[in-house]
Amino acid sequence: MKLTNRVLIFFLTATISFTSCKKDEVEGTATQETAGEWYVTADAVKADGSLVEKDVYGLGHFKIGTYNTVENTSDKMWLDDYDNFWTFKGKVDLNLSDKSFSGKTIKNAAAEGDEITFDITNGKVLKGAAKYPNGTVADSIVFEVKFSDDSPTGFDHYRISGVRYSGLVEND
Repeated sequence: MKLTNRVLIFFLTATISFTSCKKDEVEGTATQETAGEWYVTADAVKADGSLVEKDVYGLGHFKIGTYNTVENTSDKMWLDDYDNFWTFKGKVDLNLSDKSFSGKTIKNAAAEGDEITFDITNGKVLKGAAKYPNGTVADSIVFEVKFSDDSPTGFDHYRISGVRYSGLVEND
């Protein structure tokens, strides 16, 4: 009886050990094609889309992020400026097939307690459409943003554009 119990315990332990060592497949998020950190600039533009002023506030390049929502669906993503420009963060509508995004009257999650909203238009992630300073191909992002708490003089809204952040100093 003792030998049978020992054999049973051995096989049970071995089965659990081999099962728990099975490598899990790591899957990406639903928005992984459009998600990332981006190195961008903000330009002032008129309602007709014509450029008024490049790098409107003299910020130079700054980082923003796009990432999946907790629901992990392919039709929504977060757009977040990490407090680098206007302090905005909100969920935008995403069309993953053409990598476009937009949204009207988006509640600004970065301004909790305020009733600030923003609109995103003409948002697009363009695969391989740019080059880093070191010459390698990069994805680019472009969108227009208008804030409810802004009354710009001489222009209508902002165009944010740039490349996927590479993390390499030579590309900054």
